[in-house]
Order: sequence, then structure tokens, then C-alpha cells
Amino acid sequence: MAAEPLGYLLSLALPQTSFDVEAWLEAFAAGLEKNQSQFNWMLWGGDTVSTSGPLTISVTAIGETDKGKSLSRSGANIGDNIYVSGTLGDGAGGLTVLQNNLDNDKYAHLIGRYHLPEPRLKLGKSLVGLATSAMDISDGLMGDISHICENSSVGAKIFYKKIPISSSLSNLLETKGDYSHLIWGGGDDYELLFTAAQKHNDAVMDLAVRLGTKLTCIGEITAGNEAILLNDDGSVINTDKSGYRHF
Repeated sequence: MAAEPLGYLLSLALPQTSFDVEAWLEAFAAGLEKNQSQFNWMLWGGDTVSTSGPLTISVTAIGETDKGKSLSRSGANIGDNIYVSGTLGDGAGGLTVLQNNLDNDKYAHLIGRYHLPEPRLKLGKSLVGLATSAMDISDGLMGDISHICENSSVGAKIFYKKIPISSSLSNLLETKGDYSHLIWGGGDDYELLFTAAQKHNDAVMDLAVRLGTKLTCIGEITAGNEAILLNDDGSVINTDKSGYRHF
């Protein structure tokens, strides 16, 4: 949301039985060290306890922006273009591969995208003054564009064929077509979903080149309060599987 990472709070509940605490903590701490170096932030505090239940990890990430320069879900206007960064469906595709014991080597890209998503921090900060609204895609494209619609009091139309997907996900869908809903209903990609005025399309594309980040226009903000997914012929695609629900 255009913030600069500062620090994070970490709470761990570590299992009391059938769990090698020392070995796990050594590997986990090495991952944290690499992450802190990459994003120039640090652990501020938290809590560590034992539990008779499963391993539980809770992280609260904290950042800052200049006043009035953070991105939010509100602000989208009728006629704005809708954009996404990167490719969609990879994170959910990786989870599906693991859950269904598919060929891990063949779909290593999808598994990697699920295990280690890359936050678009530079893109978020570069969108200040350009994007009218934004959020990351954690619960699925159609579910998350609906959040923007609700907070901005608008509707949206998304064109299915314009949604960018990776060659790895395309290969998966060639044999598992029933997984196609992962493109618009899968989460865990953490790509940015944002809106911008149509007159700024050239500026958005220039930004893509400057950052070396794929940006794709996939739809348009409309009047109303509903987000719909459309085929090439204009028919509406059923989006019952509209993304992850926390409750």
C-alpha cells in the first residue's frame, strides 16, 4: 500500500511433542535473517510460547508512508482501468499441486510462487499519485476486486481472456481444466490489483518498463456495485468460487 517496511512483531506457539524445536528455530531464524536483509527491516518484539496444539505463527508487519500518500481500497472511479501486476493463479496452483500430489518437479514454479510470494513494494510506492485505488490479491481476483467495489461504491467488469497467467499454470490447465477457477478465484499471489484513469494508461505502461514488472489492463470500473467476469462473447462467467473466505 506504498509503505516502507520498518519492523514486525512475531508470535510463535511451538508444539511440545514430536517437534524438533532447535532444528526448526535454526532454519526459521535463517529465513528471517535473509528476509530482514532483503527488505531492510527488523524484528521489534513479540512472544514465544509452547502449545499442545499445532505450530502457530503470527506476524504483524509495520510500515510507514508520508501523510496522505498511502494507497487504499477506496477511490476507484467509473471509467477507470483495472490493472494487475505479474501473473495470477500461480500461488493457488502451487497449493493445488501439493494437495493433489501432482508432479512437483514439473510445477516447481507454481510451488515456489506459493511458498515464497514477492511483495511488490517498489510498484506500490510508484503508484502514489497514479492509482486511484489498490490492494494485493490474497484471497482471489474476483473476491478482492469486490472489496475495491464495495469501498469505492462502484462496479467492475473483468475480461477473463485478459487475465495474465504463467506458462506453468497454462500447462497445468491443459490437463486439469477444472482448475481454471484458480485464475480468478485463487489467492496467495500477493500481486497488486489497482485502478487508474484511462488517460494514465501510457504512464502505467511506462512504469511497467521502468520497474521491469508485468502490468496488464484486465477490465474497467463501472457504475453499480457488482464485479462481473466476462467471456469474449460478453457472457458472464459464474464466479461462485470467488475466493478464499476467512469465516
